[in-house]
Amino acid sequence: MLHRRHLIAGLAATLALPRAARAEIVCQPWSPGVEACEAGLKFAPDVRTAPQECPYWCWAACIQTAFAVAGHDVHQQTIVQRVFGNPVCSVADGPTITRAATGAWTSNSGRNFAAAATVIIDSQYGMYRPDAHLVAAAELEAGRPLILGALGHAVLLTAMQFSRDSYGNTQVHSLTIRDPWPTNPNRRVLSGMEVQQISFLATVQVA
Repeated sequence: MLHRRHLIAGLAATLALPRAARAEIVCQPWSPGVEACEAGLKFAPDVRTAPQECPYWCWAACIQTAFAVAGHDVHQQTIVQRVFGNPVCSVADGPTITRAATGAWTSNSGRNFAAAATVIIDSQYGMYRPDAHLVAAAELEAGRPLILGALGHAVLLTAMQFSRDSYGNTQVHSLTIRDPWPTNPNRRVLSGMEVQQISFLATVQVA
């Protein structure tokens, strides 16, 4: 899982990890009894999130950025070492990603913090919460990005556009992500094919 892309050797990427990104939910009338909403994190236009440092570390780059959004810098290699014992360039399945993001941590600057990842979708292990889109919207509104896996690649979900009616029924229209693959646009909208093939979604809460 999460292993279908290959890093271009020698590629260098600039990195300005986001801190204290604003979060908000904005809704406006769309049609009678229905409103259009967007929930998400607002980064400065020039902010790039962490690029993956090897072909298979998209998952680790997503964890690194989720921590950075909460104000804690942790080296990507440290995240990988937590689950593999050394910085091996390896894929990670859902349970490995969850284990990597969960527990007590010390940032690069020596600050202690705790993090916990909670899976809400993992098709490989038959896990799917029917309210996954509502959980995602609530996390984004709270300023917490989510790790999303689709088509063998992990990205960070940072915004979603949806509509909801007066009965609380919700329909998702688009998902905005931060892509750690160095040659992809860092901020982009998830393609229709990717949306159809979402296989993993997890929250990352940092205290």
